[in-house]
Amino acid sequence: MELNKEILERFGLHTAALYSILVREMNSVGEFFPYTKDKIILETDMTRARLKSSIRVLVEAGFIESKVIGLPATTHFKILK
Repeated sequence: MELNKEILERFGLHTAALYSILVREMNSVGEFFPYTKDKIILETDMTRARLKSSIRVLVEAGFIESKVIGLPATTHFKILK
Protein backbone atom coordinates (compact mmCIF):
# COMPACT_ATOMS: atom_id res chain seq x y z
CA MET A 1 0.00 0.00 0.00
CA GLU A 2 1.42 3.37 -0.99
CA LEU A 3 0.72 6.13 1.53
CA ASN A 4 0.07 9.78 0.70
CA LYS A 5 3.07 11.61 2.20
CA GLU A 6 1.17 14.85 2.84
CA ILE A 7 -1.54 13.07 4.81
CA LEU A 8 1.02 10.90 6.61
CA GLU A 9 2.97 13.95 7.79
CA ARG A 10 -0.09 16.03 8.73
CA PHE A 11 -2.42 13.43 10.23
CA GLY A 12 -0.50 10.20 10.92
CA LEU A 13 -0.31 6.61 9.79
CA HIS A 14 -3.93 5.50 10.37
CA THR A 15 -5.42 8.39 8.44
CA ALA A 16 -2.93 7.94 5.58
CA ALA A 17 -3.73 4.20 5.45
CA LEU A 18 -7.47 4.92 5.29
CA TYR A 19 -6.99 7.43 2.48
CA SER A 20 -4.85 4.96 0.50
CA ILE A 21 -7.51 2.26 0.81
CA LEU A 22 -10.24 4.62 -0.35
CA VAL A 23 -8.18 5.82 -3.35
CA ARG A 24 -7.52 2.19 -4.31
CA GLU A 25 -11.23 1.31 -4.11
CA MET A 26 -12.71 4.33 -5.91
CA ASN A 27 -14.34 3.67 -9.27
CA SER A 28 -13.86 7.14 -10.73
CA VAL A 29 -12.97 10.55 -9.41
CA GLY A 30 -15.92 12.67 -8.29
CA GLU A 31 -18.38 9.83 -7.66
CA PHE A 32 -19.53 8.33 -4.37
CA PHE A 33 -18.72 4.64 -3.90
CA PRO A 34 -19.67 2.23 -1.09
CA TYR A 35 -17.06 0.77 1.21
CA THR A 36 -17.97 -0.73 4.55
CA LYS A 37 -16.32 0.28 7.78
CA ASP A 38 -15.95 -3.42 8.63
CA LYS A 39 -13.78 -3.96 5.54
CA ILE A 40 -11.61 -0.98 6.46
CA ILE A 41 -11.22 -2.28 10.01
CA LEU A 42 -10.17 -5.71 8.69
CA GLU A 43 -7.60 -4.18 6.34
CA THR A 44 -6.13 -1.67 8.77
CA ASP A 45 -6.72 -3.22 12.21
CA MET A 46 -8.07 0.17 13.37
CA THR A 47 -10.58 0.47 16.16
CA ARG A 48 -14.00 1.89 15.30
CA ALA A 49 -13.17 5.04 17.27
CA ARG A 50 -9.91 5.60 15.36
CA LEU A 51 -11.68 4.94 12.04
CA LYS A 52 -14.38 7.48 12.89
CA SER A 53 -11.70 10.00 13.86
CA SER A 54 -9.69 9.39 10.65
CA ILE A 55 -12.79 9.82 8.48
CA ARG A 56 -13.63 13.07 10.30
CA VAL A 57 -10.08 14.39 9.82
CA LEU A 58 -10.11 13.63 6.08
CA VAL A 59 -13.55 15.23 5.65
CA GLU A 60 -12.59 18.37 7.56
CA ALA A 61 -9.33 18.68 5.60
CA GLY A 62 -11.23 18.43 2.31
CA PHE A 63 -9.71 15.16 1.08
CA ILE A 64 -12.96 13.15 1.07
CA GLU A 65 -16.72 13.37 1.55
CA SER A 66 -18.71 10.65 3.25
CA LYS A 67 -22.38 9.87 3.62
CA VAL A 68 -24.50 6.96 4.81
CA ILE A 69 -26.95 5.53 2.28
CA GLY A 70 -29.52 2.75 2.27
CA LEU A 71 -30.80 -0.03 4.47
CA PRO A 72 -28.74 -1.65 5.73
CA ALA A 73 -26.78 1.55 6.07
CA THR A 74 -23.54 1.63 4.08
CA THR A 75 -20.97 4.39 4.18
CA HIS A 76 -20.20 5.90 0.78
CA PHE A 77 -17.07 7.91 0.10
CA LYS A 78 -16.03 10.42 -2.53
CA ILE A 79 -12.39 11.38 -3.12
CA LEU A 80 -11.96 15.15 -3.54
CA LYS A 81 -8.15 15.44 -3.75
